[in-house]
Amino acid sequence: MTFDRNPSADRTEPLVGEHSAAFVVQMPINRTPAAQTPVASAPTADSPSGLDRLALFDGSVPGVTSQLVPRADAATPNVLMLETAQFQRMDLPSALIDRIAVSDSWASASEFFAQGNGGCLLIDFDSNREAWIAQLVESGKSWSQISVIACSQNDSGASAMAAAKAGCIEFAVLPDRHEEVSRCCDLESAIGRACHYDMQSENSPQQFRSQWTTLTSREQEVVRYCLGNSNTKVIAKQLSVSYQTIDKHRNRALRKMNCGSLVEFASLLYGKSAAT
Repeated sequence: MTFDRNPSADRTEPLVGEHSAAFVVQMPINRTPAAQTPVASAPTADSPSGLDRLALFDGSVPGVTSQLVPRADAATPNVLMLETAQFQRMDLPSALIDRIAVSDSWASASEFFAQGNGGCLLIDFDSNREAWIAQLVESGKSWSQISVIACSQNDSGASAMAAAKAGCIEFAVLPDRHEEVSRCCDLESAIGRACHYDMQSENSPQQFRSQWTTLTSREQEVVRYCLGNSNTKVIAKQLSVSYQTIDKHRNRALRKMNCGSLVEFASLLYGKSAAT
């Protein structure tokens, strides 16, 4: 299931927006067969499902910095998951098991994607839902721009809407061990759309993450103040520097983000065109 603010718009990919905004769930649910669904890019004759385009991992490994390193280049999508007692990597469709790595925490997953890696994160939306929602909202405030798929065994509109409002870009119904093949295709399709969105959409989250990490901590701080409706002189007083220094930090930050103005930066951050 793909989330979009405007169900009448002609879109083929999910959107990420402010976590406080209202979302509309596109209906009916898209049950596209996996053979027609690209994972990060168009399928090929040798790989109709596109699954071999995902990074190949050695298995469940803790952490990120030292061990969670996919055998892939920066253009290869990575799928991470946060396991719970009811949401285990080995219970996923067999075609996906070797293509998914288990991160030991949200912080580790965030660090992994902040390093310029592209892809998506699977979470169990049936267990500790309120905690996940709080984490998603906090992640939105920190501008981490992680592309999250909410996974559930409950195929309900209420669950999908809760995931959308929290900031997930996809909602996937999990197959059980005896589930029909179509449900496996649903999860593969959701992963494909999420990876494509994260890495290849216009103003992709991966691009934002990669550029944002090039800013110094002070440049990031100044941009946050600027988007918080503080003028240059107010920011300068709060940070005990001159307003000329604030202007320099803001302008350097915008250049690093390839933005000509704060309006353009906000458009990049919230996935909107500058004209809307």
